[in-house]
Amino acid sequence: MEIAEEGLQQALSTQQNYYIAGLYTNAGEAHYYLGHFDKAVEYASKAIQRREEIHLPSAYIVMGMTQRSMSAFVAADQSLTLAIEIAGQTEDKYALAAAWRELGELRICQHRKNDAKNALTQSITLFRELYNEPQANEIEARLNAL
Repeated sequence: MEIAEEGLQQALSTQQNYYIAGLYTNAGEAHYYLGHFDKAVEYASKAIQRREEIHLPSAYIVMGMTQRSMSAFVAADQSLTLAIEIAGQTEDKYALAAAWRELGELRICQHRKNDAKNALTQSITLFRELYNEPQANEIEARLNAL
């Protein structure tokens, strides 16, 4: 993470919002997977503040995943709903598929089985349109386990 932080600091000096927003999103996601939820929220928030349309869906997905992991379900719902809306507007099918997947996971946590099934089905359909069969199959296995 130290090397990545140094790279991010170098990118900040360029003042190139597009790159900075992407790096903030990536840093947030890395911190999420490391279990550093406060840092994940911090970096996702910084990415969102940059308002780079192409990175907004992913930043909101990272935010929603982190909020879900912190049991902030209402906030996670808002973040993932925004990710779905923006990804739909920008026609970013990959982000849209991921956002539906994460919304499905949120619905599972909320014990909303039918809503989870609907969201996961949306995600499977999109991943198959993107020829990402491994991801679709993984989500389908999750769906079948409900």
